[in-house]
Amino acid sequence: MSTPEMLSERTAIQAQLTFENRLRGGSAGFFAIAGLSLLNSIIMLFGANFDFAIGLAITQVVEGAAMGFSDHLSGSALALLKIVEVLLNLGIVAMFAAFGWLVRRDHAWAFIVGMGIYAVDTLIFVLAGFWLGVALHVFVLFVLFQGLQALYALRDIPTA
Repeated sequence: MSTPEMLSERTAIQAQLTFENRLRGGSAGFFAIAGLSLLNSIIMLFGANFDFAIGLAITQVVEGAAMGFSDHLSGSALALLKIVEVLLNLGIVAMFAAFGWLVRRDHAWAFIVGMGIYAVDTLIFVLAGFWLGVALHVFVLFVLFQGLQALYALRDIPTA
């Protein structure tokens, strides 16, 4: 027979597992952003004409600017431009991967800063009129927000 204490403990464990899953989902969102943005950069570097809408718009802006400048450069200047493009995009991708890593280590500020930067990135898609990118960014922001809420909820659960 179950006692109220046993039911309460079971409910607390279920809640904790739910919040832990949401937290992992939120951190996975940052890793997905980083991974797909890196993939987008590699695809663009090799001259393809498609990308993943969930990736970062800012990396596409960097690539577009580099392509625009590359028409006027040659030789070592062009090589230097490509190196700068790759390094900028790698830095941006690394930042989002770091947000995912920090979130998994209970740093709420990483969620907040990462979501803020991703929200600004969403505005780039709004300005470009790329509505699929906007919709996917809003969905990912929702997942990230759920992860942030789960992080705070886990902090409120008493430990035994």
